[in-house]
Amino acid sequence: MHFVGRKKEIHAIIRSLEQGQNIVLTGKYGIGRTCLIHHISDLLRDRFHFIFTDFSNTAKVICEVSLAELGLGRAGIDMLHFKTARSKLVRFESSDTRQVVVVMDNIARLTPQKLNLIRYLKLQSRFQFIAITELFLDTRQLDKLRGQLLPAVMVRLSYLPRADAVELVGHCCRSCGIDASPEEIAFLAASMHGYPLGIQTHFRARPSR
Repeated sequence: MHFVGRKKEIHAIIRSLEQGQNIVLTGKYGIGRTCLIHHISDLLRDRFHFIFTDFSNTAKVICEVSLAELGLGRAGIDMLHFKTARSKLVRFESSDTRQVVVVMDNIARLTPQKLNLIRYLKLQSRFQFIAITELFLDTRQLDKLRGQLLPAVMVRLSYLPRADAVELVGHCCRSCGIDASPEEIAFLAASMHGYPLGIQTHFRARPSR
């Protein structure tokens, strides 16, 4: 996916990570939260090791995926009990000296086991966290999450500014071989109100050049 804009958010998140803080990132579905963090992970790949986990899974599966991402491999991991997998994740040693950033994506509900996992990992200085939450996450659970991740910075993504939306629509037009005028591109960008998923979906079904 072509990435545009978000300079202010990129700067805030990178600065927070460099200062040892965690991030809670929220915003409407399809607004580009996960895409933003993938972009930042590319920018910081020399200093940080980003592990992307899907927090709609169980805590045990999250541990398994994290261990695999750290290089242990999946063989035999799925046979481990949750507490064993969690302990193995904390004790795992690697020659990779980069700070590990655990990206917790799709947080819509936090079970006691998942909160326990976050608490357990937070005690280890080798981990930092980026929590990507859904807007409908219960307020009490969001407060618990922020409490576990302190010090943490809240970042909320909104729609793309007009200039960035125009850039994204222009890129999509070129990728699809559509010869659109600047006026037509600006009209399309305005009609989609800077919503990244809406823009991508509009062009997704069109054949590429």
